[in-house]
Amino acid sequence: MEPIVRIRGLNKSFGKLHVLKDIELDVFESDVLVLCGPSGAGKSTLLRCINMLENFHEGSIEVLGKDIKQARANLSFVRKNTGMVFQHFNLFPHISVVDNVALAPILVKKVPKDEALEKARKLLDQVGLSAKYDAFPPQLSGGQKQRVAIARALAMDPKLMLFDEPTSALDPEMINEVLDVMTNLARGGMTMIIVSHEMGFARQVANKIGFLDDGKIVELTPKDEFFNNPRSDRTKEFLSKIL
Repeated sequence: MEPIVRIRGLNKSFGKLHVLKDIELDVFESDVLVLCGPSGAGKSTLLRCINMLENFHEGSIEVLGKDIKQARANLSFVRKNTGMVFQHFNLFPHISVVDNVALAPILVKKVPKDEALEKARKLLDQVGLSAKYDAFPPQLSGGQKQRVAIARALAMDPKLMLFDEPTSALDPEMINEVLDVMTNLARGGMTMIIVSHEMGFARQVANKIGFLDDGKIVELTPKDEFFNNPRSDRTKEFLSKIL
């Protein structure tokens, strides 16, 4: 089976700071990969390279069989088929929740407006926001905003979902409502790469864990092996501090 994401020899620097070092990674259909590690390890940068929100200097990234650096058409195809959920929601504050969700299918996929709005309502139902169709983002809690952001990403029918620390900006009591939505996506077979510090969630939902430190993937193993029998001393040290 061909991987959904194939990364080979990836290197990325910000000036003199070498933030990703010789990254090699395969993600297959229905994988739920959680990337964890200390702050500054390169997790979010790696995620952002996958759809070229960050450019990179060496190596290759293929998503859905397309080399994202080879042609602009490849990158456009990848972005249309990849959903991205950010730490800080990035909703449009001046339009309603349902319009936020429907906007991209209307503009990018040229879906008729009535059809896009109907689908948007179904997705908002799916994430537990059926009472908020006509609300505006400033009227929502952080957890509700993040669930709208997930629905918006799903509106494009992505084959891959990327989550960049989706709960880190939320109050603790709002975290579970977002993680519950992500858990349901995982159970439905969605391929996901998630940067997260939520190790309880990773233990419950992920099938693979990637541990990054100092720009390198120190360990990439099945979930049970990561938690019960980590190979590297650095991983053992990390787990001893957070579990």
